[in-house]
Amino acid sequence: MRIREIIREIGNYYYIKGVIRKNRDTPEWKKHNLSVGYFGIIYTVINLPPEVFEAEEQYYSVYVMEKMMPINNYLAGLNLQEVITPRVENISNKETGVYAFGVKYIPLFRELTLRYVLTRIGTIGLLVWVQMRFGVFSTAIGYAWEYTKKFFEWAF
Repeated sequence: MRIREIIREIGNYYYIKGVIRKNRDTPEWKKHNLSVGYFGIIYTVINLPPEVFEAEEQYYSVYVMEKMMPINNYLAGLNLQEVITPRVENISNKETGVYAFGVKYIPLFRELTLRYVLTRIGTIGLLVWVQMRFGVFSTAIGYAWEYTKKFFEWAF
């Protein structure tokens, strides 16, 4: 069951890359000022106007969410709403007077996580080490082969 979900997530990732490839040069894509990172991460920057950043900080997130709504609707129109997730980070620099938020739309992986990959690599590495150090699997397979040959000689 989990392998099927992982294969589906890999397929979703390639779907995201295909949609990005087809749409990144369209006027709508450029209208929303969207860019693409190396791993299929869509990102944009939302600059805060002076009337917003001079107000209280609670209005920052309202303004950013308001500006994200058309982008979210556009990405939903591309059928990406279930396979990407937005992440918002404050990239403001008060010394230079830049008040902005970076929005990343990251491919969503629920089953294929770093922990899953590292666990599988560790397990395979451990099995290879045990085989190279002790020869356990080749010995076990040799015994199984001998018993199988004896069984077939006895049975037939």
